[in-house]
Amino acid sequence: FTFGNMEERPRSLPKSLLKRLPKAELHLHLDGSVRTSTLLDLAEEQGIALPATTVEELEKVVTVDLNCTSLVEYLRCFDITLLVLQKSYAITRVVYEIAEDMVADGVRYVEIRFSPILHINEGLSLSAVMEAVYEGKCMAEYSLPIKVNIIVCGLRHLSSSITKRLAEIAWRFSDRGVVAFDLAGPEQGFSSKNHKEAFDLLRRKSLNITLHSGEAAGWESIQDSIQWCGAQRLGHGVALYQNPDLVQFIADSGIAIEICITSNMQTKAITTVKEHPFRQYFDAGIIVVPCTDNLHLSRITLTDEYSLIQENFDMTVEEMVRVVDYGFAASFLGYSEKRRVRAEVLKQCFETLQGAGYNVSDIVSEKNYYDLIGVDLAALLDPKPKPHWDLTKINPPITLDICKLVPKADLHCNLDGGFDIEFLYQELARPGSNSLLETLKFTYETSDELLHKITQDMAVGKLIIQSILQTKESIERALDNIYKNASAENVRYLELAVRPETYTMGDLSAEDALVLILAHVEELNKTYAGQVLAGVVVYVSSTRDDPISFYTQAQLAVKYNKQVLGFGVHGASDIEDIKYYLRTFDLLKANNMKVSITCGVDGYESIIAALSVGGARRISGAFNIHRHPRLWDYLANHNIPIEISLTPKLLQKTEEISEFLNPVGFLLDKNIPVHICSFRGIFGSSRSEQLFNIVSKCNLSVSNMLKLVSFGFLTTFQHLKPKKNLFCAWKAEVESMLQSHNYSHFHKLHYFLSNNK
Repeated sequence: FTFGNMEERPRSLPKSLLKRLPKAELHLHLDGSVRTSTLLDLAEEQGIALPATTVEELEKVVTVDLNCTSLVEYLRCFDITLLVLQKSYAITRVVYEIAEDMVADGVRYVEIRFSPILHINEGLSLSAVMEAVYEGKCMAEYSLPIKVNIIVCGLRHLSSSITKRLAEIAWRFSDRGVVAFDLAGPEQGFSSKNHKEAFDLLRRKSLNITLHSGEAAGWESIQDSIQWCGAQRLGHGVALYQNPDLVQFIADSGIAIEICITSNMQTKAITTVKEHPFRQYFDAGIIVVPCTDNLHLSRITLTDEYSLIQENFDMTVEEMVRVVDYGFAASFLGYSEKRRVRAEVLKQCFETLQGAGYNVSDIVSEKNYYDLIGVDLAALLDPKPKPHWDLTKINPPITLDICKLVPKADLHCNLDGGFDIEFLYQELARPGSNSLLETLKFTYETSDELLHKITQDMAVGKLIIQSILQTKESIERALDNIYKNASAENVRYLELAVRPETYTMGDLSAEDALVLILAHVEELNKTYAGQVLAGVVVYVSSTRDDPISFYTQAQLAVKYNKQVLGFGVHGASDIEDIKYYLRTFDLLKANNMKVSITCGVDGYESIIAALSVGGARRISGAFNIHRHPRLWDYLANHNIPIEISLTPKLLQKTEEISEFLNPVGFLLDKNIPVHICSFRGIFGSSRSEQLFNIVSKCNLSVSNMLKLVSFGFLTTFQHLKPKKNLFCAWKAEVESMLQSHNYSHFHKLHYFLSNNK
């Protein structure tokens, strides 16, 4: 699809066109974005003497340019603007006028941040300040084509008790536009760790978190923000490039960076534009979002920042469109609203570029990226688009045979129990394998009887399974069986859960076992290249391992972290008291290990602990999540998946909603990523049968079935680029298979694009 001739058009977009593109502003300080004329008005109304009495003269005092000598000089401007922002009406006016300035620059969504503690010098309470900001938000959204949200800032150099007060007020106003909490102020000598208590509160309340980090300090400041405060976005992040491992972790984790290049030059975080690592971050797959920081203090617009980036980092038209989308993708909008907004923004970008005669074929080449938004690029590019839904075409029903053909991922397959019953039957028939059976007085005649008996008493079954995995040869045979069955079931990707201590009942040490497993997995990945790829996640048992065992096995995972994908805490129940395991979780966070934790089995409180204390990037079980609505939104908004299997325990724990809703259907309706996992597949139905069961009970369409299966490829513990390659290969394979069976409408989910220009 091409519109216009690429040779006739410049590679870059003129500033006038960039201004017309819909944009999102995610890092904007209220007190640095006051119009100079408004500053004069407010000062006159309040009887405040300013250093100058005309706009021209005052701008010399309250704005900076590239000749600014330091961060200290930069911050001095705030002392003046804050003089007039101690009255409710003044705060409301400035919020509204910021929205006006945003609209004039093509911005459709803005998150305005401020610290309420800076506005109480003349008697306003923190609540009164919050109400004033909320009034400005409401006025703007009523009168202007823009969505406004609020971020409350703590300040590093103030006491932790003040930060906690600000965190509490942020949470209290989370129903009135507050979407996140930030920590600003000087980094050197003021670690974010000092304010951990406030962030613990915020994470318990499921409020979003962004922190100024890596602007005036090294990469360690960024590490602290993630490890101790749970940052989901980072402000500035200039110093991140100093630590390549941290760059990779942030890319893998989808942590966005709010990029403020002009501001960084003014504060001397960088000396030139090209010194900024923007291109390095973008190429690494990090979500980078251009922002202004302080609109009027820095004398810039968001369009200026986009133009600066385009001119200095050799950005293509497609890359600029993707950066536009990043702004909305990284926003703290709710999942459903965000997805719709992103679709409309993409449509407007296409129309604007096509109207200006630009070739958009390179955007189409990134179809896999834009398909995730749910937009049909072909429909956007077709001069005579077909109706959104072809009513003459009805998809065939989804059968078990189709589910068997669908390429799948399994992100939790236990080595001890991921094989089939015939394998266990044969291993128990080997010489020397009967001692445990004799001790237990455990007898059987056939493999069917064996399966029945170990299913009836799973504790005994697990003991028997573990007893056969105590030699190098038996472990390798088990892995061979798991790969063979995965290939037969069209499982393209596996994450093998391995507890090293399980294999130490014989001559192997925990490290011996892990090393041989990693080696044989590497060998099998070559043997099954193009069919099955697997990775290893080291795990501990929440019921069998004590804090010391947690730590020693975590040390093993860290030691082999170039081959081990992540670390898991799994078991039949929640961790009893997570505070005894802090040493382990601190070690994992300090080494950027991805973590999965079983939680929500006995209550929803353990889900919060797993996310906030354990730093979980995936959770398993979560049977009680239906009791906590804020957690639904939190998991959906931050793409935190739940590993589940259709077990009797799941149905028992969700009985109160099962009467009117399938528990998996409930999670899908809440837009929470769901992984259908085999766990110990020997005890349950096949992966294909589980998929068919869910499709049938939840009445899923083809597109929604694909969405469900795609979660297994999009939220692996692999690094970002291999993960993308897995997803793209899966998508091509599954679409080809379904088309050959007369299915269509794979990505047209549940809405059409509006006809509004």
